Amino acid sequence: MKELDSNGSKLCSYQAAIFSASIDELDCSSAIFLRRFYHSRFASKLDDYQNHLFSYDVMDCFLQIEEEYGKSNYGKSKQPEPVMHWLGYITRYICYTREISSKKFIKTFNLKLLTDNYEVYHTQSEEWVIERILDLSGLTEDIFDKKIQTREILKKIWSL
Repeated sequence: MKELDSNGSKLCSYQAAIFSASIDELDCSSAIFLRRFYHSRFASKLDDYQNHLFSYDVMDCFLQIEEEYGKSNYGKSKQPEPVMHWLGYITRYICYTREISSKKFIKTFNLKLLTDNYEVYHTQSEEWVIERILDLSGLTEDIFDKKIQTREILKKIWSL
């Protein structure tokens, strides 16, 4: 596990601001935005902790995602702004401290679990939230351990 340092804190706040702004700035639903965001090259840049991102405006994210996927006005259902803000922060916190990519995060965890439990989770510590979502997902911290993951992959390969 990696400690949340000042760069990590800035990344979490930056992603939270992006998610908050998506409510007013984008015509698509929150679900469409989130799917595009987590699979985008922009999210990959955040995963790589590129410091030059700190000079970006939140609109730069939307422009880059639009450039990558095109404009969308699909869906109208949007999460409330506080939910999106918290979701942006907590998911970047998990990616940063557990050193996993946005793509791995979205493949491993159900965002609905987080949004459905927002009222309880958003007042708790980040580590408490991680414990709860792992428990509810039937997972352990091992899911973040690269050595254990590699060992499991090799076991599968060797058993073929």
